[in-house]
Amino acid sequence: MKTMVLLVLAWLAGAVQGSRPSGAAIPLHASRILAIEDARAPTAADLQWLIALARGEGNDARVPRDIRMLAIRTLGRLERADLLPVLTPLLTAPDTRHAAEVALVVTLRAQPGEESATDAFQRALAAALAATTSPVVLGHLPYTAADQVALAEAKLLGLAQDRGQYAAVTAGLEALVPQHRKRQGPSDQAIEFLRRAVRRSLPAMDQRDGFVPRTALAALAAAGVVGEEDIRAAWRDGDEQVRRQALVALNADGAAIELRSRTELLRAGLDDRAFIVRFAAVRGWSPHVASTEGCEPLVRALDDPDVHVAIAAAGALRHSCLAEDRITERLASEARTPPAIGGWHREAHALVSLAERSGERAATVLPGFAFHARPQVRMYAVRAAGAMKDVATLERLALDSDDNVRGAALGPLQFLTGSASDGVVAAALDRPDYQLLRTAAILLKAASPNPHRRRALVDAFERVTAEKKDTARDTRLALFESILEWGGREHLPLYERLTRDYDPAVARTAADACSAFSPRPCAAVPRLAPRPPVPTPGELAEQVAAIVELDTGRHFQLQLARDLAPLACARFARLVRRGYYDGLTFHRVEPGFVIQGGSPGANEYAGDGPFMRDELGGSHRRGTVGISTRGRHTGDAQFFVNLADNLRLDFAYTVIGTISESDMAVVDAVLEGTTIRRIRLVSVPIHRDGI
Repeated sequence: MKTMVLLVLAWLAGAVQGSRPSGAAIPLHASRILAIEDARAPTAADLQWLIALARGEGNDARVPRDIRMLAIRTLGRLERADLLPVLTPLLTAPDTRHAAEVALVVTLRAQPGEESATDAFQRALAAALAATTSPVVLGHLPYTAADQVALAEAKLLGLAQDRGQYAAVTAGLEALVPQHRKRQGPSDQAIEFLRRAVRRSLPAMDQRDGFVPRTALAALAAAGVVGEEDIRAAWRDGDEQVRRQALVALNADGAAIELRSRTELLRAGLDDRAFIVRFAAVRGWSPHVASTEGCEPLVRALDDPDVHVAIAAAGALRHSCLAEDRITERLASEARTPPAIGGWHREAHALVSLAERSGERAATVLPGFAFHARPQVRMYAVRAAGAMKDVATLERLALDSDDNVRGAALGPLQFLTGSASDGVVAAALDRPDYQLLRTAAILLKAASPNPHRRRALVDAFERVTAEKKDTARDTRLALFESILEWGGREHLPLYERLTRDYDPAVARTAADACSAFSPRPCAAVPRLAPRPPVPTPGELAEQVAAIVELDTGRHFQLQLARDLAPLACARFARLVRRGYYDGLTFHRVEPGFVIQGGSPGANEYAGDGPFMRDELGGSHRRGTVGISTRGRHTGDAQFFVNLADNLRLDFAYTVIGTISESDMAVVDAVLEGTTIRRIRLVSVPIHRDGI
């Protein structure tokens, strides 16, 4: 499929020659389509125009396939049930079938639960199931009956006769099985196919690609039928991610494997050459075999050259082998005050485990962490102080200069002191950080009503509201709920005003509160804030990648997926050009899952607004980059990198790009607090993957 840049060039060529080809308005059409998608509130004329384009009924002699695909995708992303009859007939057009399939999945999954499924829903579901030839779509359709699941599985196994479809079929089964296991478990034929995929024994199977065996093993584990031979077959694999998946399956509840074999595999995992395999082995040792085999392997892992493995070992020793004083002594030797510059992770994690095992030993070193220059280190001091029930340290950290440290301290402080900490919690309402404000609001819901603190809640709410940021939604809702908990009719004017709020979620909540105290029902009539400009034709045409430079001196390249997510990619590129990400950190690091960064506050609740629209349809394989959200259509420009195949995130989070496997070693090494020195854009060759 041609890219937008080729369409623009074709249009320009036609204009130079003096002729006006049927694609002359393509760039403007694309911008208008994306504007409709971004607004999510098309006029009747806009909607009819989109439908006509999707059907190929434009004013030009022929609507280009790229524009039809774009229009179909947008119809799906509007998530309107009344468009199901429009999308269903598009399944029969070979050149746009895939776009229609994905649009139907997005639309159907956005509808209410199956108990309220309409006839139109069932007709569209049946049509999609009958017509689709996409394994991924078959795996993600929201089935409502066991016979539908059985038919989907049968179609998947039929598609598996095509040896080029193995990856897609295993991905489809990995999606199908966990969603519908209770309704219809996998058949013996499906289980056999998956087991052969794990063993790489399918006919003409690509022996280089590890995606098929690791996805097949994940599907078997989700079905609850993974056995020792499945795990051992994966363990013998040359792909380190397959071996990691073997230990993930081994550690899962219900894995049918004897203790002796489990111990043998975990010991082998602890000696594996790949850090991610050793990490999985450490994570499995403590809950499954430490009680019978002891903790010596975990103690040795404290010396692992990879920091991820070492801190996992420290965490595992928090609650294991508690009677062994030598382990406590070893953790005490590890829990030295970290240097002002350089690594701090081993020491901080050792401190928390030491605090759990011996508060007395931890007390001697805690001050060095509690007064450390790095906020991240003080965050771990909070965890240690909470374990030690050290109220004095928590009180000091609850008034820290860093809002993340303050927010972390408030919960354990209230847990230990109850209402005595209400004043410290209320003091946080004067701070600007949204996560801290949300934490304080939630904690104050349980406090005794107090006129001064109620006023502080209202003032904080009004202050944040005046900032008119979408990213304040969760904070404002938490503040509003606390106001409701302490107030009533006296705040009716506030409720009435908020029914016209810029945020629909706040307006709906306010309307409910208003109706409860007003003699007449109140309706939410939100006054939406303007959306940012949609991508221009020039932005749609540019082919760029992002180079992410880290404070470690290393970097990785992100190839933007403008065909999948043009709105999100354009937003990301604009922010890069502004230098938005420069100096921000990766505040969330979960080996074997994701790293996440790009927050000005280094937390989940600080980001760029307005909210981004979800552009679903990409697959979250290892190395893909997604947009973080806190609910549908709440992207705030924070991004995450998938460190493993996280296919359960498909059709839930937008994919904006891909990092090559050769660059993933840099990503795998990222630690909590790693700083993004800068991100820059570079031109790349045109890829013809299409929109």
